[in-house]
Amino acid sequence: MKRLNITITGIFKMPVIFFVLIVSFFSCKNENKTSIINEENTNKNIQYAQNFTIKKYSNYTVLQVKNPWDAAKISFNYVVYDRGGGRPDFSGKAVYIERPVERIACTSTTHLALLNSIGEANKLVGISGAKYVYDARTRERIAAGEVKEIGNEAGLNYEILTDAEPDIVLTYGMSADNNIDKLREAGLTPVVLAEYTDHSPLGRAEWMKFIAVLFDKEAEADSVFNSISNNYNELKDLAKNTNRKPRVMVGMGFSGNWYVPGGASYVANHIADAGGAYIWQENKDRSSLQLDFETVYEKAENADKWINIGMVGSAADIVATDERYADFKALKNNELYNGSHRVSPQGGYDIYESAVVQPDVVLKDLIKAFHPELLPEHSFFYYEKLN
Repeated sequence: MKRLNITITGIFKMPVIFFVLIVSFFSCKNENKTSIINEENTNKNIQYAQNFTIKKYSNYTVLQVKNPWDAAKISFNYVVYDRGGGRPDFSGKAVYIERPVERIACTSTTHLALLNSIGEANKLVGISGAKYVYDARTRERIAAGEVKEIGNEAGLNYEILTDAEPDIVLTYGMSADNNIDKLREAGLTPVVLAEYTDHSPLGRAEWMKFIAVLFDKEAEADSVFNSISNNYNELKDLAKNTNRKPRVMVGMGFSGNWYVPGGASYVANHIADAGGAYIWQENKDRSSLQLDFETVYEKAENADKWINIGMVGSAADIVATDERYADFKALKNNELYNGSHRVSPQGGYDIYESAVVQPDVVLKDLIKAFHPELLPEHSFFYYEKLN
């Protein structure tokens, strides 16, 4: 479903002492206008996410996206202040946003999930990939014309977007060649989300705290996230105590190539937390690896479990794409697990939508697949076992 300029990164390259002096200098100069609230504690409640910060001042909050895409050499500041409170005087370059945001468009279904996590999906007026939305209430609003299809990231419909009059457009960037400038030229306010660049399952979910600032719902987001993280860590501890770690393979080849998650990727971390041994776990890449079929075959033939297989519904479907799959141990033993349990009538997979804010539920499914004896009463939520 996904993939899916404000440069201040230089300040993070300065020595820490120099940085503190600069902060102190500007705090003194502007003490009659605003003051930061507990700067030493400002990001203490961000536990897992690596790519955003939240800094609270007396009359506004600064959201910073540090790594909007892989290898980015740019960051973005958003100054969020209460509607009717007057535009604050912020010393750096930033985009100013009044809150609570009342109308919002988004370019990914994961953005919809983040909105749903804090009860703000009713503010949605436009979305990319409307056909593939899983959330039932949003599909009703799409059918009623309340939420418009705005086109995909590579080809947004700016006429529909401007007619929808969103206060902000949640977007993302895969590289420096993105639509951020075009959105600005159209008179719109893009807000870049980079949850997909976080490689911790809990880190991705924690972006709900970023979204929550736009709606003055920080307390609600903290409460929801604390419940998720507690559940996740209890399940992780449960799986940690297992002596047997099944070897796990991921995905399926296409046109002679096989794209597999790197050994330090989001998927690899989820597998490890569920007590699995990913067959590429020695790899240190966070992005996908492009490999030929023969290279994967050598490692995957004897894997115990096979997950995230793609648009297939059975072992027969898999073998029909390439008869060599019949040699795989996981297929022979019917240890095939796909995230296809929840699919909308139009073909929208919920695992590509709400799972971003329910990593604990995904983890529970994976533990059920890898170690069914640990969760005998659990029924698969996102995953299903293929036969």
